[in-house]
Amino acid sequence: MNRITPFRFKTIFNLYPPLFINRAKVIHVSNDFKEVDVILRFSLMNRNFNGSTFGGSIFMAADAYYPVMYRAGLLNRHIQTQAWLKQATIDYLKPAHSDLIYKYRLSDEDMDNAETTIKESGRFKGWHTVEALDKEGDTCARIKLLSYLRADN
Repeated sequence: MNRITPFRFKTIFNLYPPLFINRAKVIHVSNDFKEVDVILRFSLMNRNFNGSTFGGSIFMAADAYYPVMYRAGLLNRHIQTQAWLKQATIDYLKPAHSDLIYKYRLSDEDMDNAETTIKESGRFKGWHTVEALDKEGDTCARIKLLSYLRADN
């Protein structure tokens, strides 16, 4: 597979129908794929009967970013993998009545650990947490995500 660019990463995610319909949009991707920011727009398309953002939309907006960030970053290191979200848990803390921002971050250590582990064992699992922040900066949901990568030789 060819290396992916930040523009292509954004375009693929932003046009993916489940994310598009639920009003989730990638607004920033760093060149090394260690930073991705996503906004979940508060709209009629994702509002529940209580007037807050539907929990499924909040969870959906957290789904696939970490595994794909790892995969894209490792492709830039010439390591081809398959990537999935293996497990996730969500803690809804506060009803969301505004747009939500998700800030996904991987450190150099995260990427180095994934690279080393894949080279040694052919597989990697890594836990990360992302928070869904409302316009006041309050955490509306905290999502724990387990990325799973497998060498694709």
